[in-house]
Amino acid sequence: MLEINLNYKPHLKQIEAHQSPTLWTGFGGAECGGKTKWAMYETLRMALKYPGIECLVCRYDYSDIVSPTQAKDVFFKVCPTELYDPKEVYNSPPSWVRLLNGSRVTFMGLKDYNPSAEFGLIVVDQAEEVPEETLRLLR
Repeated sequence: MLEINLNYKPHLKQIEAHQSPTLWTGFGGAECGGKTKWAMYETLRMALKYPGIECLVCRYDYSDIVSPTQAKDVFFKVCPTELYDPKEVYNSPPSWVRLLNGSRVTFMGLKDYNPSAEFGLIVVDQAEEVPEETLRLLR
């Protein structure tokens, strides 16, 4: 695994969430509590740890995931540019970035989710906005 310093100093709640031994980890709290930043660091950490993994970062509506200060924007702020080739960034929905180790992070709205897609990691931002049936399909 490529070792890189991400200059990330998680606060206590983020540390607890990073150390969760469960298959599904819920991380809630107040606005500006570090949930999205935690989720994007966790996505990057898993993408680096498992070369070639397919990761999904989603929200119910695609426009919410790609808005400034939302998950896609945060991911590119935490992901060092030396980890991907700018030619391996696709910006139409669903958008994605392929890291140099072969891992891919896809950003998608769940309104458009195709249950036949396979992912090794799924991050649902604002899960309370997603219909329960859609969450079951992700499982």
